[in-house]
Amino acid sequence: MHSLTAWLADNYQWLFSGAGVTLLLVIGGLFARRRSRSKLIQEEPIERLNVHIQPASLVVHNEYEDYDAVLGIYISNASDRNVTITRASFEPQPTHFGIRRRTKLPIYPSAFRDRRTGRYELKFGNEWRDFGVTIPRGQRAFTYLPLSKAITSTDLQHKQNGAILLEYETPNGSRLHSVKV
Repeated sequence: MHSLTAWLADNYQWLFSGAGVTLLLVIGGLFARRRSRSKLIQEEPIERLNVHIQPASLVVHNEYEDYDAVLGIYISNASDRNVTITRASFEPQPTHFGIRRRTKLPIYPSAFRDRRTGRYELKFGNEWRDFGVTIPRGQRAFTYLPLSKAITSTDLQHKQNGAILLEYETPNGSRLHSVKV
């Protein structure tokens, strides 16, 4: 501890100059932003909700989109009640020991990405426009993440590509179910 006080005594002018204050504010702001973004909704996994992920082929060629490969996401409800998912997204930056890194998945460049959170939106419904879905007990729902090129199931084995986040409703409010990809 003595060495820290000695360093502060020698460098107090630099520490309280514009450069030192700016550096401390930037570091503090990054930590505060990271904590606030990660804990917006309380995480509470659903015990009997199964999420199966596999590479799939889905041909989409129109004036807005042009891809042949997707990451198929099957959400099965094995619980005794209906599950209402209000929003599903894919977070492409996995965190390992507090360090964020980029995903290895070749995500389609024009996939819809939420600017606020940096996550890719996963949609439901006949034309993939619905943010949420109600999955009756014993049923399953399908959604997908568009990819720019095909992948194999071995690309998904290590679960280091990101996370699928499912926000769902409970009587106590919104909760979060996450699955590593």
